[in-house]
Amino acid sequence: MTTVVFRVPLVASHDYDAFRDLVREAPATHHEWAELHRRRTAEERRAGHVIHEMHVDPHRFAEHARRNGYETSLATLRRFLEDIDPHRSDPTSATTG
Repeated sequence: MTTVVFRVPLVASHDYDAFRDLVREAPATHHEWAELHRRRTAEERRAGHVIHEMHVDPHRFAEHARRNGYETSLATLRRFLEDIDPHRSDPTSATTG
């Protein structure tokens, strides 16, 4: 059986402007970002998926994108979260609801 992992990108409110400068398709406000991921997390949890809540440092994210030759985007953010997830080899060790 395949375990589905949803990585929740947590961006601190004080980091959101810097993050939004990098990811232009992100919602206009931190509140909208947080609400979007709160709803999505609830859906994923109801579906029985494993949840990994992961802090996003905009500077570290930008460095990861630059080092790998990626544009900073939501798709790159997903790759970044996969790369830094300390539980990627053991998805069941994170929050399951």
